[in-house]
Amino acid sequence: MKKRLAALLAVATLFLFAGCSFSFYQRQAESKDIYKDYLAMETDASDSYTERVAERGGAAVVTVIVNSVVRTNRGSESTTQIFSGVIINAEGYVLTTSHAAVLEVTSGGSLYTGRVLTAYAVLPEIYGDKSRYKLTLVDYNTDAGLALFRFYDRFHYYTDTSRGESKDGFQLFAQFSGKNAETGERCIGIGNSLGNALNEGVSVPERVNEIEQTVMSGVISDADAGSEAFAPVSFGGKEYNYILTTVPVNIDMYGGALFDENGYLIGLLAMKIGYESSSGETGYFKRVAAACPVSLLTAYIDGAASATETPVPYVIAMPAGEAA
Repeated sequence: MKKRLAALLAVATLFLFAGCSFSFYQRQAESKDIYKDYLAMETDASDSYTERVAERGGAAVVTVIVNSVVRTNRGSESTTQIFSGVIINAEGYVLTTSHAAVLEVTSGGSLYTGRVLTAYAVLPEIYGDKSRYKLTLVDYNTDAGLALFRFYDRFHYYTDTSRGESKDGFQLFAQFSGKNAETGERCIGIGNSLGNALNEGVSVPERVNEIEQTVMSGVISDADAGSEAFAPVSFGGKEYNYILTTVPVNIDMYGGALFDENGYLIGLLAMKIGYESSSGETGYFKRVAAACPVSLLTAYIDGAASATETPVPYVIAMPAGEAA
């Protein structure tokens, strides 16, 4: 009897581990090869700077859809939230806000957080593709306010409209500005528009179906907002001041791109700015937002690459005729 019981336990254990292995395999589906058509930039000299930046820069800005189960005082709550992100290299790394890695839920007047469980990106409209592509979390840092994801699938692009040849990776990605932002210069903010409002009540990413990109123009109101205005970001033993801009920003645009008029990335949209009146009334300024400067972005990317022991390339560019 004992031998038979031991045999049954052994068989049950074998099936248990086999079931676990099968379950794990199901969750980790193999990545796919995704081929994208050649993207022809059709702007010309007569187009406004907004149109030119939106055409090329917008091709690097994605919608980021993230999901988590957050433990609250009322139990566990599944939450799906929408942000923006920027493709920073051909390899498909996406830089975004740390809010996409650590989701926040308010319950009973208290704030709770939970780490992202699933993440997806929707490519910009120029691709004509509303598919949700899986992202994997590479790194995040709440002090820096930044997170780094990477596309799970392997992307390729055709080198011309004939589809005769293809190259690995993404054809278009953001290039970082090699010069500091300047107060008074024109800028463009690009990110997701009203995704959370249009998909209110959606608890799983698969049910998100209202995705649109918005392009907002403005100026840099303060290229180096000192501590008298905002506490600087402390990261890696250094302090970085925010860039303030008149570009209107909503929560969905957090992690989106702030471009200069040449189409180079000068910052990552970080937050809209709130106020409290003497009467206790609170709200948000309509045309005041903060962005993380390029110096913080590159320091964070370099730190993430070092921590993961994986190179994360990016391009720093200068406008024609200007020296670094």
